[in-house]
Amino acid sequence: MAETEAIGRIEFVIDELVARPYRPGDAPALADAVRESLASLSPWLDWCHPEYGLADAEQWIAICESGWRSGDQYAFAVFDADTDRFLGAVGISQRSRRYNYAGIGYWVRRSARGHAIAARVARRVAAFGFDRLGLGRLEILAATGNLASRRTAEHIGAHFEGIQRRRLCVGETTHDAATYSLIPDDPG
Repeated sequence: MAETEAIGRIEFVIDELVARPYRPGDAPALADAVRESLASLSPWLDWCHPEYGLADAEQWIAICESGWRSGDQYAFAVFDADTDRFLGAVGISQRSRRYNYAGIGYWVRRSARGHAIAARVARRVAAFGFDRLGLGRLEILAATGNLASRRTAEHIGAHFEGIQRRRLCVGETTHDAATYSLIPDDPG
């Protein structure tokens, strides 16, 4: 696993994967991956909708760049190291400086699932959160019915803390959420 500074930011190489901050030129690949994955992502992620297009991707990338500058969120786009194909994303967001924790989330395009991509990258991004940002806790919230996200949380060694009733809202629908946590002392 190699780590290099990339324009004042970080880039990780994990086996055949590259995780790095989004760049403006990533918008077409991001939009394509979202459209490919609508059926599997839209039940769980508000931003994933049938009209998702290039303008949405460009706006998201601008938000991500702003998040890196402010230190409030750190979104990593994930690519195949050999083909440079966009595979998904892992990010730290909803950072609370006062309480020294943040959330960690992930998604993988439909055609790239089944290779533990989210788990492998999320482990490294969690280490970044603890080592570089000094976070004391990372939380993963997954709708109870989102079994893929829950399996990923378990795969990275996150501790299951329980079910929070009506904790997540997607559109007009609320979902109970499984809550998982990682702390720096967890075995990894």
